[in-house]
Amino acid sequence: MCHADEQWTTALPLVLLGIRTAYMEVLQSSAVELVYGKSLRVPGEVLVPAAPKVKASTFIQQLRRHMDQLRPTPAARHVSPTTFIHKDLRDSTHVFLRQDATRRALEPPYSGPHKVMARTDKTLAIVMRGRRVNVSTDRVKPAYLLGGIQHETGSPVAQPRSDPAKPVTTRPPQTPHSGRTLRFPARFTT
Repeated sequence: MCHADEQWTTALPLVLLGIRTAYMEVLQSSAVELVYGKSLRVPGEVLVPAAPKVKASTFIQQLRRHMDQLRPTPAARHVSPTTFIHKDLRDSTHVFLRQDATRRALEPPYSGPHKVMARTDKTLAIVMRGRRVNVSTDRVKPAYLLGGIQHETGSPVAQPRSDPAKPVTTRPPQTPHSGRTLRFPARFTT
């Protein structure tokens, strides 16, 4: 840059080559020897007889030995952790299916119960909206149902018992001023 009559950018590659091949007392070698393990031939060595070579320091020799001994480490096997599968899923007749889509507020995370048609180790064939659908066992959990649903063994699932001492009464339909007929569910009658 100090030469005003020359473009300093044309001399830049040779200057950088000189800096990188210069011997450093602190390292007992040049930057090129540390990177490549041997010195470069610079354009001036062709015309001028070579000076006696400087011996590589013990640091460079140790670095070379260490680099020769390096071996690649075996790759780690990154497997996703096993998913919990309920033990009753093997013999349940109905399952709840987890909804993996984004849910709205107060929307249940599971749909169902769905009837199980067939099963394998990793999938279940269930009836969903009248169609047979294959789903992963990671997305289902067994449904414990009360009512008239039969278990695979043929024995009925526990039925809810009604209290015979309490008679079931129904409220007669009412007609308000608007003229609509109101019918209340039996659970609201006492």
